[in-house]
Amino acid sequence: MNIIERNGVSPVHQDTLRLAEIASKYDKKKVLDMGTGTGYIAVYLARTGAMVDATDINEDALSCARENARINNVSINLFYSNLFEKISGEYDLIIFNPPIGGLEPKWQTGIKALIRKSIFKNIVSKIISRISQQKRIPFIKKFINESRSHLSPGGVLLMHVQSIDIPLLSKYKNTVIEKVFDHSSIIEIR
Repeated sequence: MNIIERNGVSPVHQDTLRLAEIASKYDKKKVLDMGTGTGYIAVYLARTGAMVDATDINEDALSCARENARINNVSINLFYSNLFEKISGEYDLIIFNPPIGGLEPKWQTGIKALIRKSIFKNIVSKIISRISQQKRIPFIKKFINESRSHLSPGGVLLMHVQSIDIPLLSKYKNTVIEKVFDHSSIIEIR
């Protein structure tokens, strides 16, 4: 698969690769890739024969995903939507790799970049992650609650989340499918 990346669009990392591979194992025909970014997951699943709708709130991301679909000769329905704002259908599979870092203020992002170079990075990263959790958890819960009305009977929601958030999402009966990094996992919610 050939994927281009652009400035201002989240690049493809291990979490994206694993989400696509795991999603392809589900026998689901109608898929929603929320926050598609480069379109990697949408393109990957379209290549398996799935009918894919892919959304983003970043016009540069939609343009990048459109180009990646063209390069890979697949058809994807791409459109702008702020979460479920413009979603009307039901899906067998909804995939979301939320912008974990994108929910924090710019000053916090700058501090995290400095900390990554520090010998105290693990301790300070955990503290900052707990602080940013105050915004992240309501955002993720809102997404999960809204996704319920867009999942077909037997539908599945796959998400990449920070591992420290999983206990706070226990009311949604999630299952950890795979630990991707030391700090994050892919979960399934049915």
